[in-house]
Amino acid sequence: MGCCSPNKQNLIENQNEFNSEKEIMKNKNINMNIDDNKSNNNNSIISPDIETNKYIEENKEKLGNALENNSFISSDKTIHTKKIEDTEYENILEIYPPLNNEDNNKIEIKKNLILNDKAVYYGEYNIEKQIKEGRGIQIWPNGCKYYGYFQNDKQNLRGKMEHADGDIYEGEWVNDKANGKGKYTHNGITYEGFWKDDKQDGYGKETWDDGSYYEGYYNDGKKEGKGKYIWPNGSSYEGDFKDNAFNGKGKFTWSNERTYEGDWENNKMKGNGVFTWPDGRKYEGEFLDDKKEGYGIYYWPDGRTYKGMWKNGVQNGEGEIHNPKTNKTRKGIWKNGKRIKWVD
Repeated sequence: MGCCSPNKQNLIENQNEFNSEKEIMKNKNINMNIDDNKSNNNNSIISPDIETNKYIEENKEKLGNALENNSFISSDKTIHTKKIEDTEYENILEIYPPLNNEDNNKIEIKKNLILNDKAVYYGEYNIEKQIKEGRGIQIWPNGCKYYGYFQNDKQNLRGKMEHADGDIYEGEWVNDKANGKGKYTHNGITYEGFWKDDKQDGYGKETWDDGSYYEGYYNDGKKEGKGKYIWPNGSSYEGDFKDNAFNGKGKFTWSNERTYEGDWENNKMKGNGVFTWPDGRKYEGEFLDDKKEGYGIYYWPDGRTYKGMWKNGVQNGEGEIHNPKTNKTRKGIWKNGKRIKWVD
């Protein structure tokens, strides 16, 4: 399959997507730093105005691509294929031991053999079958270069692919595709882990040049299953992923020690969860689009609680305030975060 392996386009698109996820969570950090949910004289609660929806809209282009596809496209530009020097071949002999020739095939060294696709091959060659077999180097017209093992005329076992744009894959191969364990580098981004048919599949770790990283499981080129993502500022998410996004159960910890643990859907808090603040405040209940929505309980550090309905991040509907100091509970009606009246 030439130099389009492993599937470069997919990895590049996936990287762009997760870079955007990083940007979204960077915005989350900024917006969650506001002085939210403080009590006032009206026993109302100012909402934390997370509005992740806005962040995703603003970063949609980035968000759509980071670990979504996973192919490694080669450059369209065709360059002159260079001759492979004897010293280059001698160097790979030190890295790759000879394969066992159990069938006693006649193996010869072919020097700068021109192939049907205009690629150049220098290495061990099965004379009887007229195929590449053993250790060799191949250069394609677009500048990609492979060093390593060939079996049945294809890249197999172990080898290194250098793309014309500087990207490198080094690891295990099956029939011209990345299969098994391998490492891929692209513009300061590194993925090291397991592959299946040119796509990340199984356990792996992806590291960015700013120090952030994702470590966990992939399926068909996308983050899926258990994993964790760490940002340079110390923020982190650990939990379930699907389609390269937070989906399922997970815990997000902000650098300022605020936490959310609960249900996620497409990078948003949705379902049931618990949000805590380092000063002792806590909300436990339902979320929708990153905001408190439905039934929930809000705890103040002084022991007071609000139990009741929420909408768009603030109290809305029936609820009750309990004060442990007086051991009194009062029921009321709230609208848009403000108490309209007491009903008890």
